[in-house]
Amino acid sequence: MQPPMLHHAAVLGSPIAHSLSPVIHNTAYRILGLEQWQYSACDVQEHQLADFIASLDSSWAGLSLTMPLKQTIMDMGEPSNVWAEKLGVGNTAIFTWVHGSSRPRIAIYNTDVAGIYMALEHASHNHTNNHNLAQAYDGITNANAQRANMSTFGTSQPRALIIGSGNTAHSAIAALSTLSCGSVTLAARSVNKAYALAPLAQNFGMDTDVIALQQVVAALIDREYDIVISTLPPHAADGLAHELEQTAGAVHQGARHAASRSPRQWGTLLDVAYAPHPTALVQAWNALGGCAVGGEEMLLFQALPQLSYMTGIALENMPTTLSEQIRQKLQEVLQ
Repeated sequence: MQPPMLHHAAVLGSPIAHSLSPVIHNTAYRILGLEQWQYSACDVQEHQLADFIASLDSSWAGLSLTMPLKQTIMDMGEPSNVWAEKLGVGNTAIFTWVHGSSRPRIAIYNTDVAGIYMALEHASHNHTNNHNLAQAYDGITNANAQRANMSTFGTSQPRALIIGSGNTAHSAIAALSTLSCGSVTLAARSVNKAYALAPLAQNFGMDTDVIALQQVVAALIDREYDIVISTLPPHAADGLAHELEQTAGAVHQGARHAASRSPRQWGTLLDVAYAPHPTALVQAWNALGGCAVGGEEMLLFQALPQLSYMTGIALENMPTTLSEQIRQKLQEVLQ
């Protein structure tokens, strides 16, 4: 009798050593009883992606893609959910192997939008379950989103700030559209890159304005944002965090009337970075009295649809405690 066939999956990107995706997926395999599944991390740059995929065999179920591969992958397969189609950015490649062919058909998905949406929902203490995630993954309608976000953020049209202009910023804009955001401020080191993102937000029906990265702290003090999403890589927001820490000190000393707002008015921050844990930006936001969540939550919620597509197990059929069990494992690793 032949031994059971191994099934492989991996996250690709560069750098990749810091990735928590193997922790998430391998923990899920154990919980789901998938003993013949293995998930790894591989350092792959843009010019290496095609050759890497060509080297795989039919034991491979799919790939997760992170920086800098989320746009590179789009030329190698078929966009297969609404977010991959609309954004031209994918973080998931699912393989279908055809008998007699040495290369798979590749379906490309974007699960980052669902990950951001669900991380914000979880941070606001809303109940999250596998059905909600399936909805977010396929594209929540504005009507459904508006009913949800009224209780989540206290308004039917939240005001948002996105820091950064890379691929994750595209998904952040889409996630904000599912929450019926009325306006978004786009902040980036390169103002031209921020301006380039503006049409996407406008196509989703949001008013936009653009500021430079060095204007972010002033904007946070002068305006009331319901949602703030930093898409900057690890440590890139440390300078902003230092400014916020100084602002927090001024708040406690009563030195700035405008900064004496309630925690609710400081809104919810999602920092997509998760190393170090907690990030400097999350710590600074908490010091201000706001609600902050780290990127490990986004990573968890974007991984669950990936897991479903790679294994063939529908989200609705996964254990209701799966996300919480994975979260506990992440916390162990991050401590």
